[in-house]
Amino acid sequence: MNTSKYDETVALLKDQNPDLFNDPDEMLRRMEEFEASAAQEEDPVAKSLYLQGRNLLACALGRELLPEPDISAQAEEAVSEPTIPEQVVAIKVGSKVYAGAMKQSLAVMTDLRIETYFNNRILVQDLLAGKICGIISVSFKDGRADSIIRHDLKNLPGWDVARANSFPLPPVSDIREPVLLVNILELAAKMHQGEFFDRKEEKFDLEDHLAELRSTMLAPKSQLSVMVVDDMPDEVAGMMRLLNVWPGGLVINEAAIGQSHIVDSDEQSLVVIIERPDIVLLDEDIGDIKGSDVAEVLLDKDFEGILASITGGECPEFTRYHFGSKTSIQTSRQAAERFISFMNKLIDQVS
Repeated sequence: MNTSKYDETVALLKDQNPDLFNDPDEMLRRMEEFEASAAQEEDPVAKSLYLQGRNLLACALGRELLPEPDISAQAEEAVSEPTIPEQVVAIKVGSKVYAGAMKQSLAVMTDLRIETYFNNRILVQDLLAGKICGIISVSFKDGRADSIIRHDLKNLPGWDVARANSFPLPPVSDIREPVLLVNILELAAKMHQGEFFDRKEEKFDLEDHLAELRSTMLAPKSQLSVMVVDDMPDEVAGMMRLLNVWPGGLVINEAAIGQSHIVDSDEQSLVVIIERPDIVLLDEDIGDIKGSDVAEVLLDKDFEGILASITGGECPEFTRYHFGSKTSIQTSRQAAERFISFMNKLIDQVS
């Protein structure tokens, strides 16, 4: 196995944790512990993390590396209260098993203050208490961590969209599959040292780039109708602007604009059924009801179109199609391009 992905981090960790790396016997003992834990672990994510810890030590010792399994599964979420004495880098993961394996692996590798979370409520609680100096989100799903956090802030008692969007977040970084312990350690070190900065995009105005972006849009083979179901027009303005210039004649409808228009999930679902759209872009928080409730009624009534989520939080269970960055489309080229890619995929499914 190629050791290059570990070499730089081994050098970094030798500076940070010399007591461990100057004791070959202790390193060997820890390496064997990781290897034994990996052998007993059935969850592929946890097994991979144990093996990454083992291989990092093996690399430092000049030993042979073991193959690491493909990481592809997440366990269900549970609630756990972390104990945090001072500011930490928060590692947001999707399962309790995953969090436990990662925390043990990181604790051996470094003395950096790191806490793992698998519950958004606890992370937001510690964020508001000033306990977090950086956030690393490890996820297999689409959606940016900063958008998900602001979505959760918006739903707090006494909060609204404006307050959530103006809340100053610490540095946030998203890591997608494959998950490398090396990358997490390097990011955490930079966040603790105040050296981590997101690469800032050049100033972007959606209106100035519509013609260019339109050239990347997939024109449907026949006319398609798209319905946007959301109660916050300001949040979906960028999406609507792109949809309204889509080539090939998409028919765009809006529903649930204004909380007073929503009575219950059956009535809102009826609006969708009457319009019979090919694609429904459905927000999760629409007034007094949930998009999941609307989706449930639609599916019970044999709705044949594609249901896709546009909530800022994590992807709801009613769909596997999810876009979580709608608030950034007008100011971020990356978000605009990701939405176009998202819509291209949906259009390809129904064309």
